[in-house]
Amino acid sequence: MKNIYLKAIIAAFALFILFQYFNQQINYPKVAFVEDVIDGDTILLSSGKMVRLLGLNTPETKMNINGEWREKESLWGERAYLFSKNNLKNKKIRIEYDREKKDRYGRLLGYVFSEDNFINQALLSEGLAVIDVRFPNFKYLDQLSSSFKDAKERGKGIWSDLKIIGPNDLSEYDGEIVAVEGVVIDVYNSEELLFFLLPSEFKFVIFKKSLPSLKIEEMVVLKDEIIRVSGMVKRYKSSYQMVIHHPYQLEVLR
Repeated sequence: MKNIYLKAIIAAFALFILFQYFNQQINYPKVAFVEDVIDGDTILLSSGKMVRLLGLNTPETKMNINGEWREKESLWGERAYLFSKNNLKNKKIRIEYDREKKDRYGRLLGYVFSEDNFINQALLSEGLAVIDVRFPNFKYLDQLSSSFKDAKERGKGIWSDLKIIGPNDLSEYDGEIVAVEGVVIDVYNSEELLFFLLPSEFKFVIFKKSLPSLKIEEMVVLKDEIIRVSGMVKRYKSSYQMVIHHPYQLEVLR
């Protein structure tokens, strides 16, 4: 009788393991087919699942205006889209995951490989994206950081004709990767983040967990300094802001 119970327990455990395995394969596929490319950093799988590429941001080609998605003209957004389309559409891909597997919109968060091409890294290497590595997703931090820094230094892609604007001109560049220059009016240092206030209520923000090597003492003294920050401008409530994910995005001009 004991043997029967033991066999039943083993069988039930084996079924549980199999269920977990197939559930992972369905919900978090490691191999998939790309049905379509939505924009430079978002793809649609044949299963209907959406995948947001981890560790980067490409310029927006669609904007949500009053709850309605509309096409947006963006030179580098279009080039990033075409790069991803040429490398991914109608192709079999491999997906790797990090600590967080989904975002708040229900999209999968992944590192995407097409044959031997690491697409996340390639977009940064070609200067078609800005780095966006966030805690706790640090699996490819070194590779992505190196590619971003190298592309910016060599003036690749976006960095070849980066628009440099003042805080008063931000409304035209929502969803774009630009450089903003201005004087730091104030610095706010909380437990989780640093944010820097510039004219016209423009803010650039640093989440401390996303930049663990950050030297806080060197940042809080930037008040009254003229700085240049490079990244994606986003409207947040009544003003605009930029999130910094790499020290190379910030330059002190004076």
